[in-house]
Amino acid sequence: MYDMNRSFIMKLGWELITNPKALWVKLMRAKYGIPDDTIPYELTPGKCSHAWWNICKIWSRLLEGLNWAIGNGHTIRFWLDRWVGGVKPLIELTTIPILESRRGDTLCTYVNEFGGWCWADFEAYLPAEVLLRIAAIPPPIPQSSDEDSVYWSHSESGKFSTYSAYTSLTHMPWSVGNAGWKMIWKCAVPERVRTFLWLAFNDALLTNEVRHRRHMIDFDGCDQCGGDSESLNHILRECPRSVLLWGHFLSIEQLGSLPTLPLQEWLVKNLMCGTKIIGVEWSIFFATTCWLLWNTRNRIVIGEETVSHMELCHMITAKAKSFQQANDFFTSLKHDSPSKEHLIGWHCPPEHWVKVNTDGALKEEPFGASAGGIIRNAYGDWIGGFVVNIGKTSVFGAELWGALQGLQLAWDMGFRQIVLELDNKSVVELLNGEKIPLNQHRHIVSLIRQLLQRRWFIRIVHIHREGNRAADWLASMQRITRWEVTSLNIAHRHYLGY
Repeated sequence: MYDMNRSFIMKLGWELITNPKALWVKLMRAKYGIPDDTIPYELTPGKCSHAWWNICKIWSRLLEGLNWAIGNGHTIRFWLDRWVGGVKPLIELTTIPILESRRGDTLCTYVNEFGGWCWADFEAYLPAEVLLRIAAIPPPIPQSSDEDSVYWSHSESGKFSTYSAYTSLTHMPWSVGNAGWKMIWKCAVPERVRTFLWLAFNDALLTNEVRHRRHMIDFDGCDQCGGDSESLNHILRECPRSVLLWGHFLSIEQLGSLPTLPLQEWLVKNLMCGTKIIGVEWSIFFATTCWLLWNTRNRIVIGEETVSHMELCHMITAKAKSFQQANDFFTSLKHDSPSKEHLIGWHCPPEHWVKVNTDGALKEEPFGASAGGIIRNAYGDWIGGFVVNIGKTSVFGAELWGALQGLQLAWDMGFRQIVLELDNKSVVELLNGEKIPLNQHRHIVSLIRQLLQRRWFIRIVHIHREGNRAADWLASMQRITRWEVTSLNIAHRHYLGY
């Protein structure tokens, strides 16, 4: 509850930053002397209301998730704001103290007359790791009408939500990487059995213990054995009926380890087991046994006739075998389906068109990421190419850099009918769509969109990696160490993949 309350306070702080026209925001900013167009690096409570005191208390955590997407660079403060992906505000990373008069410098202050970074103005203050990350960010265009904007880094959409704030505070996000989640939904049993396993894994089943805690019944004991408290652990492992049932199928050694593990760990360990029993995968047999233990318990609770031990053993065996047969049948259908052979390769563009193939790659330290590309005509002849070291970024960012440089090179060479091919389907879908992402890649996507709006014809298509080997080879070149774009005007047979 404490962390949930903090996440709601973070929502107030987010509104204080992103909704300056709200009446309460205007009142708060005026009362505590915060200009409308600034985001304070820190807040001090002093004599204030309870609401403001709580906002001040959570402010540093809020700023950890607040990041800037670059536009024209007039709003972002170079040293005080978070605009370099994956790092703190640069003021906290400096190796030499920054003059007080320079702390409020905006991003466009550090852009030179040629549109590049003024490296001489800041490189002496920052470590090499950070400089590599800045190198991978295109400088803002001060003349642009595209304004800087904030986004929430703890959500994929870039929009603030109370849920994402809560998970950032507790460090307990819902994760598809959870082993229990994976093993449950991969188990080859019907959906109703998987749903039961999921509820059991999260201890969300209505046992007598839970029903008694919710004042639904007066007695929380076990209806099968008369035990003191019927928890899920009792139903599946501790009840004499369950112990007898597991003893029918398990060895003495296996039975001895039955109650030793925590319930969740016990479920996952058995679902991961690759052995077989009576021709059935153990994960299927185990899931079926737990499910029918729960079902027979429910029959007793609602007053139906009790199933005997041997009847239950036969039911489990029959059900498990039927589930195994169904799984084997569907598996055989997948394997028996005729496979189609597709020849993958590079194909020439139409007459009077050129094809630009680009790719991005992550290189070994100290180079970081790189991108490369090749331009060929309708006869497959080499026309031009490029390689560029980018700095520290993701594979996705490197792919975007490759697309930007490839299009710019094609424009500079005078081509106006272009096919751009990339082997990253997500990048192709992004560039063919209209939406500009609200994240660290927003600026470079905006630059690409500006290129696409020029007077020329462009088709952006996906190509399999096998057909993009020439660009992939260029992007992975280790001997190119210059930071500016290196143009390649002479074809080499290795570049073409021959």
